[in-house]
Amino acid sequence: TPAAGRYFISFSAMGSSTLSSALASYSIFINNTEQTDSTRLAFGDTEGHTPNLTLALHTQTLATLDGQQIVSIRIKTSGGIFKVTTRNLVLLVA
Repeated sequence: TPAAGRYFISFSAMGSSTLSSALASYSIFINNTEQTDSTRLAFGDTEGHTPNLTLALHTQTLATLDGQQIVSIRIKTSGGIFKVTTRNLVLLVA
């Protein structure tokens, strides 16, 4: 839990899906509230992609935190397993 203040929040990782037709998205959440400006599609088409293809993931947002909020990342997938590795979550005072 970061101290109160305004932050530039950056998330990066590597990700892959086991299902070629799966849709996947990820977002930054603050206290269970999605920061919609941070939502990104990792796999966004239904026409398929190579299973287990590894992609670079990145998103960011600016947020004012009160010192008691939890910052987290959530991945949503329509099927299969979406594996996230080599992840970093960085908060810089803005």
